[in-house]
Amino acid sequence: AGAAGELDCTRCGNSLLHVAAHAGLHQVCSALLGKSGLPSDPRDWRGKTPLHIAAAKGHAQTCAALVDGKVDVEARDTSGWCPLHCAAAHGRLEACRVLLERGSPVGATVTGSGTTALEIAEEAGNQKLIALFKYAPSKHVTDMAPVRGQRPSANEFDL
Repeated sequence: AGAAGELDCTRCGNSLLHVAAHAGLHQVCSALLGKSGLPSDPRDWRGKTPLHIAAAKGHAQTCAALVDGKVDVEARDTSGWCPLHCAAAHGRLEACRVLLERGSPVGATVTGSGTTALEIAEEAGNQKLIALFKYAPSKHVTDMAPVRGQRPSANEFDL
């Protein structure tokens, strides 16, 4: 298959943008977002966008490049998680800060559970994230009924 075949990650729904986001290659992400014919907000088999991946990995510059490239900062994966929830669950302070600065609503709740990023940080005991979320400008997204959702595992964001 050659070099192109070595980069084919499509069996799991991963695009080149997912791979670049996973690696924290913000300049590559910016370049890929500028290419016509490529989807700007692709989803993997779990419904995760490259922004979900970059946020969970803590790649703040990559998060900035993706959002500045007009990807959906409020995109939901199949579990109802936004990128901000993913960053909070993995304790990624700078990624959370970037997402909030670029319009991610601090009050967004996980679809189906009603859990906010603040509640995720409180459950983990992450005092820096708790402070960030408590003092962030208030934006609220209302979601579905309060039923506890599943927390993504640490390796769920590996490609």
